[in-house]
Amino acid sequence: MRRTAGASAAVLALGLFANNASTQTIDPAGALPKNVSASVFLRAQEGYVADQMKLAKAYLNGTGKAKDPEQAAKWLLKAAHSGNLDAQIRIGNMFLEGEGVAQNQEAALQWFRRAASEGSFDGMYNMALIYWKNAADPQKAEQAFLWMQRAAKRGFLPAMNNLGFFYLEGVGTQTDDVEAEKWLRKAAKAHYAPAEYNYGKLHEDGRGVPQDHGKALEWYSKAAKQGHAGALINIGYLHLHGLGVSQDSAKALKYFKLAAEGGDTWAMENLVSMYLRGIGTPRDPVAAGVWLLLVAASDSEARMMVEHLRAEVSPVQWKTIEQRAVKRAGHIPLAAPNDWIGSPKGPWSGPSQSSAPGGPGRAGWERSPGPC
Repeated sequence: MRRTAGASAAVLALGLFANNASTQTIDPAGALPKNVSASVFLRAQEGYVADQMKLAKAYLNGTGKAKDPEQAAKWLLKAAHSGNLDAQIRIGNMFLEGEGVAQNQEAALQWFRRAASEGSFDGMYNMALIYWKNAADPQKAEQAFLWMQRAAKRGFLPAMNNLGFFYLEGVGTQTDDVEAEKWLRKAAKAHYAPAEYNYGKLHEDGRGVPQDHGKALEWYSKAAKQGHAGALINIGYLHLHGLGVSQDSAKALKYFKLAAEGGDTWAMENLVSMYLRGIGTPRDPVAAGVWLLLVAASDSEARMMVEHLRAEVSPVQWKTIEQRAVKRAGHIPLAAPNDWIGSPKGPWSGPSQSSAPGGPGRAGWERSPGPC
């Protein structure tokens, strides 16, 4: 079988680099992180895996000195070749991200596969995520499904949630709302917030279960108690439209604001719409402008709207908007606004309701994060 260039690079990463790492002597003088003794270093050199992991983590975390991912990778490779599953997952992630080693997806896959062969659901899950990124290729989509299914069957909650999503969207398999409901229900009943949210969305949309906005609200509320932004947004949406609950625009505004204060840009867009339209609150272009500037920190279309709004408000109001946005950006995980200047997309006719952005919307399906 002909070996590809990518496979050759992976073999080098797994073999030759590791062999170099196993024979290289690292001078401990001035090189060891704080709180790591020379005896730990010596035991690590002698092949004690626990000490190799202790050194690797110290270099990764920068304990007592600057982080040194290259040194961390060398010790992780030693431990990984000795069969340590944690080391195999960590070094796989480093190859995936190009941290401390040259970026090499094939090497990452091989380390994850090696861990998965020993029963690591982290390895299975990470392999599924890599294949999922290339799911336009039907064969890779099938591999993503198979590895996600293996991790899910081992009870790994993020994989169970994603497997439900795979069945909903037909990723590597036929769409099957009944199977999606089964896996999302299992993960939701284990209190995994993304699955609680998705299970609520199943009930809202009537997929795999009868449509029931009351049940949707119940599951969204469980996820919202764990700070899930999408759940807060969709609770707001249900209140806004009186679905499964009494219509209450003011409550909708409250839930959108809770999600926005956690940094969710979709919720911020909903607030911009509500403040400009006067829904659930008196019309307030200043409050709308604050949230618009925060959205514009990561959204080019929002930047185009900024100049429209700037033309509507007075210079004093605009100064207030800028000051409040900068102050709020200090405790919202988004970049602070700079000087937004853009070319507007067509006319913005002023403060009438019809000129405001589209009405508040819902959040979509939630995928589990990764890799582990």
